[in-house]
Amino acid sequence: MVPYKPQYWHLIAPFAKRSIAKRFGREVADRAYAKGAQAYRDLLLCAPDLGDDNPMLGTFCESMVFVALWMGADGAISVDGLRQMTADVLGIPVLKAVGLVKNGNRSLDFQLEGMKNTEAWAQAHEGEFDSAWRVRFDDALHRDGIFFEYTRCPIAEYMAELGVSEVTPAICELDHLMCKLIHSKLYREHTIADGAATCDYWIVGDKIENPR
Repeated sequence: MVPYKPQYWHLIAPFAKRSIAKRFGREVADRAYAKGAQAYRDLLLCAPDLGDDNPMLGTFCESMVFVALWMGADGAISVDGLRQMTADVLGIPVLKAVGLVKNGNRSLDFQLEGMKNTEAWAQAHEGEFDSAWRVRFDDALHRDGIFFEYTRCPIAEYMAELGVSEVTPAICELDHLMCKLIHSKLYREHTIADGAATCDYWIVGDKIENPR
C-alpha cells in the first residue's frame, strides 16, 4: 500500500473540480469531488508498496488524484474529458511560477538529476518493494536535451490491475504538460501504456528548433 497523502488531493482536486464544472456541469463536479475523495484514499491504500521515500511517490499520488476524480464521476467523464481536465489544471496561472525557477532553455540538469536519483533509489532497494520505476539512460542518442526511458511504470501496471488501462494514456500526457511548464518539449515515440516495452523521454528546451 501507499501511505495516504491528503496534501495532493487538497492541492489538485479543487482546481480539477472547477474544470469539471465548466466542462460537465456542477452536478458532475460535485459528485466527482465527493466520491473521488474516498476513491483517492482507496487507490493509495490498495496500491502496491512503492517505498515511503521513493523519489517518484509524489508523481504517483498526483496521478491518482486525477484517476480518482474520473472514477468518482461514475462514467460522466470520458477519457478525453480526463485529458481536458488535466490540461486545465496544469494550465492554471499560478503554475507558471514553476517556469521562473526551472527553465529547460537554461538547463535540464535538474530533470536529469531527478531521474538519476530515481534509478539510484530503485537500485538501492532492488527486490524490497512490489513495484518501482526503473530508468535507463542513453547520453549518446541525442545532441540536444536529455534522453531516458522508463523500463517499468507502476502507474501503468496498477491501472491494468484495476481494469482501467484506458485512462493511462491520458495520465501519461501529464508529462507533456509538465514539460511545457518548464519551457521544454517532450518528444516521445512510445509508452508502456500503449503496449511498448518502455516509455521514452527526449526533453529539450522549447526554443530549440530542429533538435538533434
